[in-house]
Amino acid sequence: MRIGSGLSCAEDIVAALEEALDQALLAFEGESIDLAVLFLSSLRSASDMDEAAQILRQRLGQQTCLLGCTAQGVIGGGREVEAPPAVSLLLAALPEVKLTPFALRQPELEEFEKYPEDLLKVVEASPDLQQTFFVMSDPFSLDPSLLLSTFEAALPGSPLIGGLVSGGGGPGEHRLLIGDEVRDDGMVGLALSGNVSLRTVVSQGCRPVGRQAVITRGRGHLIETIAGRPALQLLQEVIDSLDEFERGLARRALHVGRVIDEQRDSFGRGDFLIRNIVGVDPRSGAIAASDTFRTGQTIQFHVRDRSAASEDLRELLKGMSDGEEGQVAPTGALAFTCSGRGSRFFGRPDHDSGALQEAFDELPVAGFFANGEIGPVGERAFLHGFTCSAVFFGPA
Repeated sequence: MRIGSGLSCAEDIVAALEEALDQALLAFEGESIDLAVLFLSSLRSASDMDEAAQILRQRLGQQTCLLGCTAQGVIGGGREVEAPPAVSLLLAALPEVKLTPFALRQPELEEFEKYPEDLLKVVEASPDLQQTFFVMSDPFSLDPSLLLSTFEAALPGSPLIGGLVSGGGGPGEHRLLIGDEVRDDGMVGLALSGNVSLRTVVSQGCRPVGRQAVITRGRGHLIETIAGRPALQLLQEVIDSLDEFERGLARRALHVGRVIDEQRDSFGRGDFLIRNIVGVDPRSGAIAASDTFRTGQTIQFHVRDRSAASEDLRELLKGMSDGEEGQVAPTGALAFTCSGRGSRFFGRPDHDSGALQEAFDELPVAGFFANGEIGPVGERAFLHGFTCSAVFFGPA
């Protein structure tokens, strides 16, 4: 397995793609390229993606699986290009790996919701095939919640990672590449299986506050009581226990995390699905959040700021780089970071991309700034906001 990446900020699309290709191809010694993933920022014209696809096909040959999208900004080589036109490219030689590209539009997805077994034919799934799915979806034309629920129904527990395409102001303004076809709606994806290890990191950018507790009455979006007491009462006690700085964070960016796998003996970083608190009812003492809850779930309140987000990503990457005994270091990665992160949030450029390079020196990486990030927490994929999600390639 070999993976290379390239990044170019050249104004002309031909010059930019040629430069990114030349950089990425330095990692190869004559191997056939099995996969090319392309991200274009600041699309200047509808024809840019078409032209880029033609160049990739001419340089790499018919055997290469092409996938890509346009985006608000792109990631590559330890850099995050948020504003200027840019090209980020990842190339991979993946011997003994099965690649199954697929594309869906909203009407097809609605049919698969009724008959999820038909999705298995599209992604060429079988009972003995362990697949990981990489997806890029247009937020204006396809319902991402339906996408996730349909995959969960058809392929429960299969990892999905990717993001919602960004940069366009309305329907038809994004571009999705699959093979030699450029689409302006729906989603494109890739199923991978075989001689490949794909590990995921989903950094939700939050720090826990207060203690873990169990919901004693919850329904729908409401948490009514926690540990037998009104939820709002317990929340106020948590806020009162914080120092002045963290109380300020709680007033601006307070969240609740619910444990995904209640079968674990203890819960720590990465075990909670983080969701926004959207309202409280002082009369009943209930809390409303952008998730569904039930009695018996373990929760913990969280706050978010740049230091919490930085700590969370670095600790998750450190845990992965320390790895298990005998775990092979990754060969390359695809990264999807929220468009709300970047220099505006961290106060400096290249934060997420730089963290990846610190954890894995000179790791080939390509990615984009997303309108929503898709990644697994526990055994199920979710749609997130304000996260950095990444998938790391390595031999099985």
